[in-house]
Amino acid sequence: MDLREKLELKYRRVDIYDLIETLTVEERKDLIRYLEDSIREMEEKAPGLTYLEEQWQEIRRLLKELEYEPYIDDQWQIWEIWDICEELIKSGRIRESSWEIRKEILSEIIEGEFFDWYGVIDPMQDLFRASCLNGEEKISCADMVFREGSDYMKKEVAPWYLEGGRPDKYYTYLETFLGRESGPYEELIGYYRDKDREKAVALADTALKKCRSGLTGIMVFLLKDAEEKGDSARYAKLTRSAKTRVSIDYVEVLRRLGQEAQE
Repeated sequence: MDLREKLELKYRRVDIYDLIETLTVEERKDLIRYLEDSIREMEEKAPGLTYLEEQWQEIRRLLKELEYEPYIDDQWQIWEIWDICEELIKSGRIRESSWEIRKEILSEIIEGEFFDWYGVIDPMQDLFRASCLNGEEKISCADMVFREGSDYMKKEVAPWYLEGGRPDKYYTYLETFLGRESGPYEELIGYYRDKDREKAVALADTALKKCRSGLTGIMVFLLKDAEEKGDSARYAKLTRSAKTRVSIDYVEVLRRLGQEAQE
């Protein structure tokens, strides 16, 4: 095992002073040279760092320490990272750094998937959100997530497309990840009902087949569509379905249809 391997024992906690005792004289000299070079490099970079970069370096150092833990269980480094993130956000000094600097840090957080493995997902999510200062930056960050991030992270940032004025990207994402929850179907139906009526109807029909709850609003939409098209057979079929499905409040359906008719 060479010096670097001894210094990078990632899977068990090592006391650095105990580790030094295992080194030969030559290895200790190598260690001194390595530390001197490392310190010199840090000193050269330090004057040009923004406050955010300085704090991010400290977060990196703390994460590195956590790598040596055999398991994560409320270590002090976790709470130190919490404090750093909270202070960064409350201070307002994140905006002192350029978008390029913030984008690099955001990219590291994306690559680390909020560093969930280290037990710091909540402060990292907070810092992640606070590092995008406007809609344009949110769209750029969301694009990075959709190129490099996990499905969990995509779900986190997809609404940013709405905030940034790109609803098309948001609804494209929503349509890609449709499952058995009725909420996303309702959102898409609301978006497409005036843009692409037939697509909205197709989504509503799919929701009736796949979802097991929350279908009242979707049924109202389908009944209204059948009525407007003069499709009495379809209207009758949908009405029978609305009466028998436990996922549909038929009384509420009648109330909303009556209300829309009055309007």
